[in-house]
Amino acid sequence: MGVSLRPGVDVISDATYRIDIENLPEMGFSTFSEVQVSGNTIRYREGDDPMQMGWTKQPGLSDVDNVTLERGAVIDQSYLTEWGANKDRRTVDIVRTDPNGDEVRRIRLYSCYPETYSWGEGDAESEDGYAVEKLVLACERAEEK
Repeated sequence: MGVSLRPGVDVISDATYRIDIENLPEMGFSTFSEVQVSGNTIRYREGDDPMQMGWTKQPGLSDVDNVTLERGAVIDQSYLTEWGANKDRRTVDIVRTDPNGDEVRRIRLYSCYPETYSWGEGDAESEDGYAVEKLVLACERAEEK
């Protein structure tokens, strides 16, 4: 019998998720950075209004910080290399799952393209001996689905 999460009580684990990238085969990533959306504030003031003692503020444009995905380097990653070279924009979903693998939350990132792709460094004295690939995505918009 599977484990079920209690809404409003149990927190979502940071260890159970999957990353879905539009038009790419399923692949695993060991870590991803936080998804952060920030907005600018527009400040405005009219100089001839004696009652206006401060600024009028209104929301400005929003910005999505870059998202970094990391995983152990694998033998065939040509599809990531091709995407990095083409820079075509794709939708990326970060899907949080419960211990049974059922979806509990989805963050959708729109118009993403690889800003940086690295194949990992070499270290003959490494304790674990694994090379790590890193993919940094620039995204235009994020929302919870």
